[in-house]
Amino acid sequence: MTKEILSKIEEIEKKAGKSWLTMAQKAKTEGDLIKIASEYGVSLTKEQAAEGLKLLNAHVQKLTETDLSGIAGGFLK
Repeated sequence: MTKEILSKIEEIEKKAGKSWLTMAQKAKTEGDLIKIASEYGVSLTKEQAAEGLKLLNAHVQKLTETDLSGIAGGFLK
């Protein structure tokens, strides 16, 4: 993630509060994300919007009980 997109995220969060993510997740295109950001006075380039959209649509793999136990240093019985 670039420093530019992190800076934009921080700027939007300062203006919109923690609810910005719920609104941003509604974006389906770069144009949608640019429009949402502009509603908070934040300008995004098409490239920044593409990166932001990619982050919003990233699928996060959930950790299994075994994964969690291994991370915590515990043992499963």
